[in-house]
Amino acid sequence: MKIYEYHINGRIPSKKNSRITNKKTGRSFPSAKYYAWEKMAMEQIKCLSELPDKPIEKCKMIHVNIYYPDFRVADNSNKFESVMDMLVKVGILKDDCWTITGKTSQSPIYRKNNGGANILVYVDDDVS
Repeated sequence: MKIYEYHINGRIPSKKNSRITNKKTGRSFPSAKYYAWEKMAMEQIKCLSELPDKPIEKCKMIHVNIYYPDFRVADNSNKFESVMDMLVKVGILKDDCWTITGKTSQSPIYRKNNGGANILVYVDDDVS
């Protein structure tokens, strides 16, 4: 089994809760703050980690430790979705649908003044 491990530093924003609505069209988009985080996270992953040769099409499991720098109220599942969407955008996953991700799990962990995430992607050796 191949395990890809990725680390992201900094507070993870919720893509869902940081949306901005265009008053003319009524369409909503993630905030500039979310896009800045996404760009920073993708750069960290590209610079510091081994990327698969092509986007992974079948995982056995994905586990994400989400590190909270304080005790501010936050929605863990929305932060997990932000991480999963970023994994697709950076080219690690083909998509974040259940048929590709396999089993997923997330753990919220307090880490004083040090937010971020640790991501483990488990892939069978014969599948990628």
